[in-house]
Amino acid sequence: MRMEPIVERVAERTGLPLNARTVERVLRALLGHHDFWEIVDAADEVVPIVAETIRVLDEQGWLRVEPHGIFLRESARETLEQEWGLRPLPDFRCLACEGRGIDPLRLPSEGIETFMAIQAERPRAIIDYDQGYITPESTLARFAFAFMRGDIQGRRVLILGDDDLVSVAICLMGAPQEVVVVEIDRRLVEFLEYWANHMRWPLTVHQLDLSQPLPVSFLRAFDTFLTDPPESIAAFRAFVGRGLAALRGPGSAGYFGLTRREASLFKWHQVQRYLIEQGAVLTDVIQNFHAYVNWDYAPKTRAWRLAPVKSLPDKPWYRSSLYRVELLTEAVGEVDTVFDVHTFNDAEASTT
Repeated sequence: MRMEPIVERVAERTGLPLNARTVERVLRALLGHHDFWEIVDAADEVVPIVAETIRVLDEQGWLRVEPHGIFLRESARETLEQEWGLRPLPDFRCLACEGRGIDPLRLPSEGIETFMAIQAERPRAIIDYDQGYITPESTLARFAFAFMRGDIQGRRVLILGDDDLVSVAICLMGAPQEVVVVEIDRRLVEFLEYWANHMRWPLTVHQLDLSQPLPVSFLRAFDTFLTDPPESIAAFRAFVGRGLAALRGPGSAGYFGLTRREASLFKWHQVQRYLIEQGAVLTDVIQNFHAYVNWDYAPKTRAWRLAPVKSLPDKPWYRSSLYRVELLTEAVGEVDTVFDVHTFNDAEASTT
């Protein structure tokens, strides 16, 4: 089989844009891994495309899909390695920082210990709000990166959704002027309000639905925003667009995570074009900066339905890249746009 028929079949069946490089990444992952979730992680492609590529290869007799894993047949491996010249990609990431370039253990030890104790008591992630929080080490690394860039200390910081508890890390160690959290989940609102009062932090929490506009008082009022949006274009505009609308103007910064598990490079292109149109420049994109804790509602998700082998992941597989943007002009953002929450999922989504 040539590469082109695989690309054509996967594109036809999924209705998603892809190219030969997309399928190549899945094939390289199959050369080095047998667990479906590890294959998705190594391929760094959206779940529906990985699952459909495996299905196409299985139909062509290239694979054995067994209860304990997915295995290339020896003839297929020989074709990939000898005729197509494909090999598993080496991994040269720094083991100490997991490829982030940031060592959160250099933060104050007392602050780390307090953060770890607080986060251990957080409400569990639920599917109702498409929640899935990053590991505490990822949260500390995100805070450390933003702090190092001068976007935390003495700043007014807006956090749009905070199941990651980045507000806790900021208040413990970042010396902000003020932190404001917008959160839809009442459990998290009450959790953060308790700690804000108990620790006397400059933290206020508002229960708001980001499909609706921000309060007028939030517009052009903050130096920095942080968020982890759902990954349809509509959801991205609702979260990041509102963050942009809340920034004061030139020199203000925004941080967000964007995966390759639910956002193809075609979607990344749309996201980056939107940011540039808003007068923002991408100063940093760090691949797979955030690792996510495996959520216990996994069997209820689309990813589970698509997975050819029904086994729970036993290590982090869902990751997102860290984006930092800085405004060069005043952004318009999403000031009064109202979004339909049903548009917060799309054909690339898999964790709902």
